Amino acid sequence: MKSRNGFATTIIILIVLALAVIGGIVYIHYVYLPHMTAQNQTSPNTTSTWIQVPGDSTFGTSDFSVMAYEVRCLSNSSNQPLITSDFEGSGYHDSTQPCTGTDRHIASVATGYPITNVGHDEAINYCQSIGAHLITNQEWMTIADNVAKQPENWTGGSVGTGMLFSGVSSPRNLTLSNGSVIWDMAYTQQIQSDANDTRTPISASKCSSSGSLGWCEFAKGAGTNPYITSWAPGISATQFAPPNSEWNSTQGVGLINVDTFNDGIFFRGGGNGSQVGIFTVDFSHGGSSSAYGGNVGFRCVQG
Repeated sequence: MKSRNGFATTIIILIVLALAVIGGIVYIHYVYLPHMTAQNQTSPNTTSTWIQVPGDSTFGTSDFSVMAYEVRCLSNSSNQPLITSDFEGSGYHDSTQPCTGTDRHIASVATGYPITNVGHDEAINYCQSIGAHLITNQEWMTIADNVAKQPENWTGGSVGTGMLFSGVSSPRNLTLSNGSVIWDMAYTQQIQSDANDTRTPISASKCSSSGSLGWCEFAKGAGTNPYITSWAPGISATQFAPPNSEWNSTQGVGLINVDTFNDGIFFRGGGNGSQVGIFTVDFSHGGSSSAYGGNVGFRCVQG
């Protein structure tokens, strides 16, 4: 009888140990692995999805977290993205119904439509309301420079071959060196702070077309498109241009709209046709409180 009891006890002990091992594996998978990888993580203070971005000394940045998607407006009760009554197919119109109050909140989620028709100051306030800040140009360039150097973001499968993904006849998502994935950085225009996070207007850079203002290439190409010939005092190619000085819209990096740096506010990404690209920069918009159009959104950064 004792023998049988001993055998039964041994079996029970083995089962308990097995369950403990399995439990340990499950615990590691769900608790430790998210912190060991660079995949999307959910912010503790919102329903947002954030990704980790490696810092870059070239742009004076340390590691930071950025929203994986442009800001949306979500219902507090359903936690689902909202649209406004005058919805026109381009986004949640903040000028019609601000995403404030006790029944809604901002978040970065994959579904729904971005908040648009929002001003620069409003975008700043939205980000601050969740303990974050509006993405700066240095942070944007940290991301843009990083993804441009990853072969999986090029249609040709290697850096500089084909076109950099922009969302136009190519994927809308871009992968960073640490495996993080970010969406719609090239596809839609987004509000930025200026290169020095100030509001000081500066003189315009120039295109090769008789020194005029307007859209031009970052570099001279095979065609006749005007290209930037000189950078205005106070700014440089490092702050806005792709890492290869020969890349232009042929490589899908976008264009630059040179103009007076009105009120220290500008857009990155988006546009139409060859304007679409993660390095696209538009200096032609000013006014910190005015609501921009239905194709202009924003995203926030932590850290």
